[in-house]
Amino acid sequence: MTSHNNKKDKPGGRRTPAPARASISSSQRNLGLGAPRTGNTGALVSIALIDCLEFSIHGAAWQTIVSDFLQLDPNEFARMQVGLRGYPNRVQRGHVQILWSDDHDRPVKTLISGQGMDEIGVDGLELLRHVLRWNDGALKSVKTCVSQIHLALDDRSGFVSAGLIDDCILSGCLVTRLRKARKIVGYELGSDLPQYAGETWYVGSFNGDRLVRLYDKQAERIAAGEDDPGPWYRFEVQARRKCADVLARTLAREGLGGSGGILRGIIDFREQDNNQQDRRTPFSWWMTFCDGLVPIRTGVKKVAQTLEKACRWLERSVSRRLAEVRAILGDRWLNDLIKSGEKKTDQGVISAMSREYDLSPEWLGLRRLNVDCSGYCPF
Repeated sequence: MTSHNNKKDKPGGRRTPAPARASISSSQRNLGLGAPRTGNTGALVSIALIDCLEFSIHGAAWQTIVSDFLQLDPNEFARMQVGLRGYPNRVQRGHVQILWSDDHDRPVKTLISGQGMDEIGVDGLELLRHVLRWNDGALKSVKTCVSQIHLALDDRSGFVSAGLIDDCILSGCLVTRLRKARKIVGYELGSDLPQYAGETWYVGSFNGDRLVRLYDKQAERIAAGEDDPGPWYRFEVQARRKCADVLARTLAREGLGGSGGILRGIIDFREQDNNQQDRRTPFSWWMTFCDGLVPIRTGVKKVAQTLEKACRWLERSVSRRLAEVRAILGDRWLNDLIKSGEKKTDQGVISAMSREYDLSPEWLGLRRLNVDCSGYCPF
């Protein structure tokens, strides 16, 4: 499947004009910058784009990030009086922000919204690939991490509607491993009567690593006082933390042409023609929107997240007390405590943790466990 940039308006009405872009240097063009960030996926109706990107870089100054990654002049960024997200230092250019700390152990964080990408004329996919190439390059002292990414798939033809989505979700035709879904009706206030701003479905947890928003972009724009852009319905995948890194690498490999498969790997709309969800038939309209792609899984094993949280909790909350107990009772009590915990441990989870982090059983203190987890689901 091919993916190409498309500057033309999509069926269903004209686009709302994008913010004026900065002039693009020749070095930006070499990086793929200056191109529109909207890409036609190759499907009949869907249009994919990266609508938000956040990444952190260890071992580089913020000026290096601005010049090497964004191909911009650091002097174009204004120093803000207050920081953000626990970072004391912040510079900003429009909707592009760079955060850093005087503590060199903390990475430099870059925040670019969809508006920011339009303002500096950056191609989100090419920027994403550039970040990952730097991380996999020869500079061992520099490490990058994608901490948040939003992938949007738009229908501008009127093929998908809010009523269609409501009917499918409320009739039980939504298939997903996410456990929560909620619907919020929006209104813009400030006039004599509230202005209807459309309805949004949130699938997933607001505090989780993955959330899918399904909403009427046309109603949102009209309520904001903009011209009617025509039919516009959006599916937006929001990934954070390790899920963002997995999604980023998948997009770098598959390109925007794989967006329909990525979306199907998180949510799927299927007919109720079988008792087993994985054997149900996807709706024809859904397959058309997703270009007939098979699901591409971008989930992260919960055991991996559990191990990270467990290690952080032990270091923060237990390490001092364990040292105090060991100083009084010695190593034998701690060894007995670990052996008692081995009897309560799920062997499949331990095996999956070990494979995920390349940890030896000796490191985990589980020498006596003969573990087999061949049937563990990686999704």
